[in-house]
Formats: sequence, structure tokens, C-alpha cells
Amino acid sequence: MQLIAIWQGIHVVDDAKCSSLTALAAAVAGYSGRKHIIAGGLLKEKDPGLIKQILVRHDVVVYLIGEAAPVLYDAWHESIQCEKCGTLERAVPLALERAKAGERVLFSPGCASFDQFSGYDARGKKFRQLVQECTGQSC
Repeated sequence: MQLIAIWQGIHVVDDAKCSSLTALAAAVAGYSGRKHIIAGGLLKEKDPGLIKQILVRHDVVVYLIGEAAPVLYDAWHESIQCEKCGTLERAVPLALERAKAGERVLFSPGCASFDQFSGYDARGKKFRQLVQECTGQSC
């Protein structure tokens, strides 16, 4: 995980390497306070409900992208706030708009990247580019 920007008091973290729901759960548990999580891609696990209670305990809003978005939404939306965004281009500005000073925007997909990107490096670069465009800060 890499802190790539602090914008208006919001800590923006790139964890594009996160490609499993277990890694997503660890990332969420690693920070206190409210977190705006951008998650999704190509789901590896069969049961996304396995991490639902961790998400519930850690005050999160989840912005869902990629092929897994409908499955993750179905598994989580009754317990936590979820937004179906589809793409990073929609999720990043929305998460930054809704986050408040002292909160985090965490790109921790919890899925493989191959539905929309050539690999985790490409999705990380796209995330950093979008954050830079939205905040005007170099990442």
C-alpha cells in the first residue's frame, strides 16, 4: 500500500496489488476511521460474503468496479453502503467527492485486474492518473 496523495485532508492510498478478498480484508483492517474503498475486477473467490463482517466492522463505503461489481453488490449491499460504478473513471471522482477530511480513499480491488487492465500495474497507473486529474496533485 502506498499513500499517493493527501488532498483536502483525505488520505489517498494505492493498493492496486490487492488481488484477493483476503488481501482486501487485511487492507481495510489496517486503517482506522472511515474508508472509501474502490474494489472489484475479476473475482477469484467463490464466496464474497466471507469478508462481509470485516467490512461491516470497519466503517466503509465501497465503490464497485469491473466484472465482479454485481456479485459483490449482491453480497454486501444489505450490510454496507455500496455504489455500482463499473469503472475507475467513475469510482475515483465519486469517492473523492464523498470522502471528508480525516478519511481515506483506498484503491484495494480484492480481485484480479484482467477484466479491464493488462495487470495490477496498469490499474495502479490508471488510478494514480485519475487521482492526479481529480486533485491536481502529482502522484
